[in-house]
Amino acid sequence: MTLTLWALPKQTCLLLSHALGEVLPSDLECPVCMQYMVPPIKMCRNGHNICSNYREGVQCCPTCRAEFLGTRNVALENIAKRHKYPCANRKSGCLDLFSIEHITKHHNVCVYGEIKCPLHLYETCSWNGL
Repeated sequence: MTLTLWALPKQTCLLLSHALGEVLPSDLECPVCMQYMVPPIKMCRNGHNICSNYREGVQCCPTCRAEFLGTRNVALENIAKRHKYPCANRKSGCLDLFSIEHITKHHNVCVYGEIKCPLHLYETCSWNGL
């Protein structure tokens, strides 16, 4: 018997969707910088992934120490492009979700983000606030 998603009760579908939404972001985290990976996503010969920002800076896979291939993980790149990511300021109160293309732009203007010294004394003032 094949089980299709539309044959499941609505509550079960919501639970599965929520579970996938919780698991998937952790699978998209770079093991080096702990930020979400953005394309191009490279991988080692054992299939572990690393973001393109740190691929050139490491000699071997930080997960298994295997060599890196010149291969991109296109399937994971496509998932990363379709997924909605939580704002980095979520713990401060921002509950918005964004595509990978828009999240960096949002971080620059998020009202829940860290604010530097309002008196513009950046060199002498170490104050940071929300």
